Amino acid sequence: MEEPKTDLPVPEAAEAVEVNHTVPEPATAAPDVTQAVDAAPASAPVDAQVEEVKPSTDEPVKATEDVLAPVKEDKKPNSASTPARGSLQQDSEHQLSLLRRLAEVWESDPSSCDVTLVGSDGTEVPLHSVIARALAPGIVGFDKQRIELPSVSGKILPALVRYLYTGELRIDSDSAGDMLSGATALGIKGAQQLCGRYLRSSITAANVLKRQAIATEHDLSELLSSSLDFIDRKFDSVVLSKEWLQLPKAQVAAILSRNSLMVEGEEPVYQALKRWEQHDKPSRHADYLELLQDAEVVRLPFLGSELVASLDKDPEVIECPAAKAVVHEELVRRLLGKENTAIPRGSTRVKEAEEKCLGKRVKKKFEDGKLYQGKITGVAQEVGTGKLLFNILYDDGDGEDVYEAEVEEMLRAAGKRSSGTPKAKKPAAKKTPAKATPKKNTAKKRKK
Repeated sequence: MEEPKTDLPVPEAAEAVEVNHTVPEPATAAPDVTQAVDAAPASAPVDAQVEEVKPSTDEPVKATEDVLAPVKEDKKPNSASTPARGSLQQDSEHQLSLLRRLAEVWESDPSSCDVTLVGSDGTEVPLHSVIARALAPGIVGFDKQRIELPSVSGKILPALVRYLYTGELRIDSDSAGDMLSGATALGIKGAQQLCGRYLRSSITAANVLKRQAIATEHDLSELLSSSLDFIDRKFDSVVLSKEWLQLPKAQVAAILSRNSLMVEGEEPVYQALKRWEQHDKPSRHADYLELLQDAEVVRLPFLGSELVASLDKDPEVIECPAAKAVVHEELVRRLLGKENTAIPRGSTRVKEAEEKCLGKRVKKKFEDGKLYQGKITGVAQEVGTGKLLFNILYDDGDGEDVYEAEVEEMLRAAGKRSSGTPKAKKPAAKKTPAKATPKKNTAKKRKK
């Protein structure tokens, strides 16, 4: 039998090294490969000759000269004790190029894929399992060539798989909800963020209530905050939409209970509740009477007197003793002139705060220890929370927004100062000719 040749050409050894990782050719000669091959006995098989130059699988492979150094079987390379050789160079375009190339392979050669995803309607989409493992942790069952995804619509599955390769996602108003549900099911975080961004950017009065429900279902805090802020600002338009008529009782109560609704008076809130009831009165009349009794949902003290009087005589309200009692109690409060203790809503609160505070002078001590004076120049509601923010412009030109509690404390302090005993005014000094002004004796008195 003929013995294997020992002077193997270097390219064959290089191929053996590149099984696990492609290594760029170093700038200087790499004698380690040829020495390892030449030092092998002539009777050793070819695989044994190149085994010493394979990188260890216990450590991630780096594209440096260290890869070419032979590694002993029983010992792992210690990077802490071995000084690094050479300068590590990085290709900033490598990851993007790799992603583009993978996308080209996926589109041009589906047979290279080792997994097929199957949507809820039977739609099949090929995929490289390594891509799914890295970017879609929600996909499981890679021991099978076909993976069933009953919770993912076949209409959006191809778009989500394409996103894994390209980072691009085509979304429209009809597919946004299904796209977000699919991305959530597959664990594709980037696609979830893109869906949330699209949904926030396209909120209208006709779809905001559905966006609010989607945000709550998928725990998207930014989308939920944007939806609620839109409802607060555009309440009159939102309650005229078809979506408002389809809401469940719990969501209607949650929206009508918001302190931050920017409405003029309480009539728009009551009319919104009444419109919701009229859409399906047989099944919603009892819910209407229950919500009418809730002081947070319909704030009777802010309704017009005529509307309260008509509710007190409404036969449907009279039939419900609890609702009748609440309405009649409000009517009696007005007749007796008792104080209104109900919490006003957004625009009413802002208007009352403006009448009370605009132009008032305040003082505040900052971290530098100095006391700065200024005045309140504006009042607004904070987006998302509905809390009142007061804008204070200081005499030095700086300004800040301060919450209501801090402003009240500043105003109380100012009130105490102004209500205290006034300081006696010093009598104005008489002007005398300069020559007649006696010189002051500044010498200190000595004790005898």
